[in-house]
Amino acid sequence: MKNNILSFDIDQLTQYFKDIGEASYRVNQVMDWIYKKMVWEFYKMTNLPIKLREKLEEDFYIYIPKVLNKIEEYNTIKVLFQLEDKEIIEAVLISHKNRRTLCVSTQVGCSFRCNFCATGLMGFKRNLSSGEILAQILWAKNFLFERGENLNNVVYMGMGEPLANYEEVIKSIKILNSPIGIGIGAKHISLSTVGLVPQIYKLSKEKIPITLAISLHAPDNELRNVLVPINKKYPLEELLPACWYYSEKMGRRISFEYVLLEEINDTIEMAEKLVNLLKNKPAHVNLIPWNKVSEFPWKRPSILRIKKFEKFLKDKGINVTLRISYGEKIKAGCGQLRGEFIGRKKI
Repeated sequence: MKNNILSFDIDQLTQYFKDIGEASYRVNQVMDWIYKKMVWEFYKMTNLPIKLREKLEEDFYIYIPKVLNKIEEYNTIKVLFQLEDKEIIEAVLISHKNRRTLCVSTQVGCSFRCNFCATGLMGFKRNLSSGEILAQILWAKNFLFERGENLNNVVYMGMGEPLANYEEVIKSIKILNSPIGIGIGAKHISLSTVGLVPQIYKLSKEKIPITLAISLHAPDNELRNVLVPINKKYPLEELLPACWYYSEKMGRRISFEYVLLEEINDTIEMAEKLVNLLKNKPAHVNLIPWNKVSEFPWKRPSILRIKKFEKFLKDKGINVTLRISYGEKIKAGCGQLRGEFIGRKKI
């Protein structure tokens, strides 16, 4: 039975070549073809002996998911992928100045059901393999190459909870970060989590200093229990120490994602509580005006309320960035992915 070679990490490939009597440098050659040259047919890997190419063809395949559709709105492209088993996932490619960022999915659906996010409404279907995660990145890398552009950043913020698919996500990050893999630096890789505390501590031991982004969205347990139900299991008293531990071990500040909901979590009272949580800590707040999902009753705050909230945090010494989503109209904004297409200009 053939295996998708994208799901083999460096150690597994090294063992494979050892088992078939080939030198370990073959790993570098094959990975260079796949991840650098973006050649996905073994017979085209011309610096490999013909018999080895035949052996690779016999044992492996390379699967890049079928693009069912892609749609563009301003600087955002949403891509609908079909996996081998016909399941559907989405990825989002964002262009901003000289940066090209891909938001990848790690699961089909999501089981955590945050009460503002469309993905949770799908329910959970299955985890993605590391190869399925990397295939999204390879597709984007090749797509941008054909436009004369480069992929600069990857964020694990698409469909699913990355830390609930821990092993496969870490395998993909190691290939993404490796100089003989895709070669994107750790500072250009971000992972978003609802706050799975044991996995955050585990991530602290990986020695890959990626940016950890916490889906916070509320500054107290009472409201966060409603918006992010996993908080009932891992409340702020447990989550925040895990964050500061990660920051200390990795030498990186923590990003806190905060979706703004009108008259729910955007009041000055809530801003004061947020300041009390994060003051003098290695923290950065990303404010995200809510992207509408029809099943939820929330409203996006007015720009006046948003700016007032932002100013309060800044005046109190909190590092903060206001993130405006340009993909809302094509349902590509934060919290809008659900494996379907609603949009305008098909490309």
